[in-house]
Amino acid sequence: MAYVNQLFPNPKLLHGLKRKIHWPTQIVSNGSSEFRINKQDAPRREWVWQPRAMTTADLNAIYDFLLARNMQLDSFNFYCPKEKAYYHVRLNQSSIDSILEAFDTSNNALVETMGDISLIEVFE
Repeated sequence: MAYVNQLFPNPKLLHGLKRKIHWPTQIVSNGSSEFRINKQDAPRREWVWQPRAMTTADLNAIYDFLLARNMQLDSFNFYCPKEKAYYHVRLNQSSIDSILEAFDTSNNALVETMGDISLIEVFE
């Protein structure tokens, strides 16, 4: 995976950002007792931008950014507005989608609703 030192273009109107924290645990049992083992040293964060309406220009900026990073292939920087910190992330899905909502009188798309965009932390 290649790292690109560029910042993800966070959608405007910061609402609907879901943050998850994953800390995988392995459960080992011998039949009479059970042990839990952490599978990594630190939790792994994931951010999901939930569906929202935005201008086609803003949505295209996000899509163009992700396509230039080869979707899940390359990692990049992300600024978490809740934690006020930068993270090294990649796209955590294989597709991106949108729904056209409004057109102008020349039948050009003005407003679209983007689908979920999930970013997951990458450990170097």
